Amino acid sequence: MREDDYTLTAIQPGLRRRQQSGKLIVEGELSVALPGSVRGEFIVQIRYPGASPFQLPDVYDVDGRFDRAAENHVEATGRFCMWLPLTAPVADFQRPGGLARYLDLVCEFVRLQVMYEERRMRGVEPHWPWADWEHGGAGYEQWFRENSVGLVPDQLEKLIEAVGAHSRRAAKCPCGSRKKAGNCHKKWLATVRRSVRDDPTVLTAGYVYLNSWRESVRRRST
Repeated sequence: MREDDYTLTAIQPGLRRRQQSGKLIVEGELSVALPGSVRGEFIVQIRYPGASPFQLPDVYDVDGRFDRAAENHVEATGRFCMWLPLTAPVADFQRPGGLARYLDLVCEFVRLQVMYEERRMRGVEPHWPWADWEHGGAGYEQWFRENSVGLVPDQLEKLIEAVGAHSRRAAKCPCGSRKKAGNCHKKWLATVRRSVRDDPTVLTAGYVYLNSWRESVRRRST
C-alpha cells in the first residue's frame, strides 16, 4: 500500500486512494501526455473488486468526457473496456510496480480516445486508431480462433473440456500432444479458467467457435 501511495505521489499526484464499502478506490485527475506535446487532465475513478491492491481494477470516466460507444470501447457506465477477460494482464499487475504499469496503460487508452475523437471529426477511417478486439461473445470467439493456431478441432474440444477438470501436476496436456501440460497448453488453460470465473460465457463462446470451425472443415471436405 505504501508503494502504491508513493507511485501516485510520484507519477500521478492528482489521484488519491480511499476505501469505500471494503473496496479500494483510486480517483481524481489523471494527467496524460497527449499528441502535440501538451498534457490533459481527465477525471477518472479506478475501482478494485476488493480491498487488495493486487487485484486488477476497472477504470471509469466519471464526468462523461468520452462518448459511450462500442466503437471507442467506453461502456454505458463509463467503464473503459481496455481488454477482454482473456487478455487482461492479471499476472503483470500482481508483480511489484504493477500500479505504475497499469496507470501507463490507462494513459495510453486515454490517448487513443483523444486520437479517436480527432479521427472521427476529420472523417478518417477507421475512427479507432489501434488494433482491437470484438466485444462480448464475438471477442471471445476471436480469442479462441487466434489461440487455436496449430490445433485441429478435436484438440480444441479436449482443451475446452479440460477447463473444468482438475489437473494433476506433471499430467500430460489434454490436447493430445503427449507433452506435459507445463510445456504445452498450461498457460492457455490457466487463462481460460481464470476468465471463466469472471464470465462463464467465455466457455460458451469457445464451443460456438469450435462448432463453426468444424462446420467450415466439413464444407471444405464436401
